[in-house]
Amino acid sequence: MYSNFTYKLLFIVAKATAGIGAFCGNFDPRERIWYATEQSRKKFTLTTSAYISCIMFLWVKVVKFWVSEGGENHPDFYSTYGFICLTSLNVWMILNFCIHQDDILISANRILHYFPNFTKKWMRKSRASMKDILKYSQRMDKHVFLQVSIMLILPISPTTFVISSPDHPLAPKQLLPQKFGINVHLLPSMACIMMVAWAAMVSWYAMMLFVVFGTLYMIPITVVMQEFDASVITHHALSALRTPPNLMREYVNLQLVHKLVTQTTGPTLVVMHVVLFCNFTVLANWDTLDISTLVILALYAISHQLMWAATLQATGMLHFASVKTLESWKAVVGRDKIETNVFQKFRKSMKPLSIGMEGVKTFNRLSAPKFKKDISVGTFRALLTLSKNRGDRKNM
Repeated sequence: MYSNFTYKLLFIVAKATAGIGAFCGNFDPRERIWYATEQSRKKFTLTTSAYISCIMFLWVKVVKFWVSEGGENHPDFYSTYGFICLTSLNVWMILNFCIHQDDILISANRILHYFPNFTKKWMRKSRASMKDILKYSQRMDKHVFLQVSIMLILPISPTTFVISSPDHPLAPKQLLPQKFGINVHLLPSMACIMMVAWAAMVSWYAMMLFVVFGTLYMIPITVVMQEFDASVITHHALSALRTPPNLMREYVNLQLVHKLVTQTTGPTLVVMHVVLFCNFTVLANWDTLDISTLVILALYAISHQLMWAATLQATGMLHFASVKTLESWKAVVGRDKIETNVFQKFRKSMKPLSIGMEGVKTFNRLSAPKFKKDISVGTFRALLTLSKNRGDRKNM
């Protein structure tokens, strides 16, 4: 299921995240296992503390700026407010990684263990089956390679932003105290730029880890669900898989892996939508924002919306495939009547695999189209309401 290139990419991801301190995990490409050392855990804890301290310092500076510079009437209000929204997501994600670091390492190793073993145990060794599995593997490698390539260089964008906009409230020159002319000295300014670059790397590399593991999980689990589905005409797995004892065992195993993954990484999705503020800001203030602010907000809005839409699409497809699979098991017959009855009771007791909060909100196949529709409709309604309110104020 995973190629040698996949493990090389994971090694690069681990080197980047552990090197900058965005996560404590290291990856051994030979043993194909994630692990953490005492040193990497300490570095991750120190990085988390330093990162949150830096973000809190910037938040305080932004609040002071709002109070002393006119708040919403200032042209840089929306960009600084968008900064708080974006960093809230990053802080939440880093804290979640720090709190659940052991569980994340366990779930990562479960993913890398279960799917290759499933392929080795159940997949046919025929040329056609191996060719299709190779296609899935190559497609997954292309996705992961693209994600790693883009996110390794994305920290350049906020660093370039603070350098190209020296008068912006978040620029290093504005962050330094004005006493004794410290804010105009080169060395303190360079130190602030390095701090911004480091914080950007921590943010994007943590996001890279989250996105890469999401890809390495969602694509293989889709393949496995197709092999579970008794209504599919063409299967690449042995027919013995679709017998009651094996289906029950494998589905429970997959359900345990899925539960572990959602419990450890699911909380990160809770605040993912805060970045939608950037979408509104760019459209509402297109003529007043400077080019650097427009570019950085548009970049974040587009990248996060694409990731969120892809997440909703993948989770919705997984939920639909799971429902379809459980429904197809009505036609599965055991060796005798007792085994068939037991299996049908098992089928009725199983819930479809889903991501979300049971009883509150779970993502389904319509989540992604609804999200895209609500972005368009909601954003333009907000713009129309805002323009109407501004017009009413002028008439008064």
